[in-house]
Amino acid sequence: EPTILAVNVGGAVIPTCISLYLLVNSGLLWRGLLGVTIVSAIVHRLARPVPGVGIAIPMFIPPLIAAVTGLVLAPEHAPALAYIAGTLGCRFVEHLQIGWSWRTGCLHWRSGYV
Repeated sequence: EPTILAVNVGGAVIPTCISLYLLVNSGLLWRGLLGVTIVSAIVHRLARPVPGVGIAIPMFIPPLIAAVTGLVLAPEHAPALAYIAGTLGCRFVEHLQIGWSWRTGCLHWRSGYV
């Protein structure tokens, strides 16, 4: 059975474009990249590939990590930084995990929050 690679426009493409726009136009470039790195590292450490589901992590973890990251790195722009870090950080983890998913046949190009 072939592996299907599906990209959700409303759940992946548009949030990524909004995050990139905010990252470039809000003056948060370096703090934003640091926030993405922090969220990516923590989520990557906690994420687990689940056959038939995709990459899974408890759904409250990424937003909490992103919110705390936003408050610590840029209190005056915490909502924007939290959005950037949460969206791009989780997207980056999906890209890191895609190799494992492809080899095991549980590839799903979406956030597999459980």
